[in-house]
Amino acid sequence: MTLDVKSDKTESVFKYLQEFAATEEAAISFLAYTFYSYDNDIILTLLAPDIKQAGKFVNEKIRTIEGVIDSLLWQIEKWHIVIPHNEWLQYINYFRMEDIVSEELWDESYICAC
Repeated sequence: MTLDVKSDKTESVFKYLQEFAATEEAAISFLAYTFYSYDNDIILTLLAPDIKQAGKFVNEKIRTIEGVIDSLLWQIEKWHIVIPHNEWLQYINYFRMEDIVSEELWDESYICAC
């Protein structure tokens, strides 16, 4: 799903979602910033038993977060892992999001590398 968030609340919403505990309805399994987008400030993957439970979770837990303007939820029908888990961990741990955001290290070469 994607979230449109007020610009001054993006960091607090992201941190809130990072610490969000799984519920019976759903669990957040992936979370990312999407800078330079007009609508989609945060992307997250939600694991739920079915789309009805996911929708309930979004309506009750996600859309009620202060700063969330809108959300778009869709069901992933099929997925495929492209690289082995240990290789994925190597790359995902190479850059810490906190360092990139706080030190404003965004440049064209880094963005293209993502």
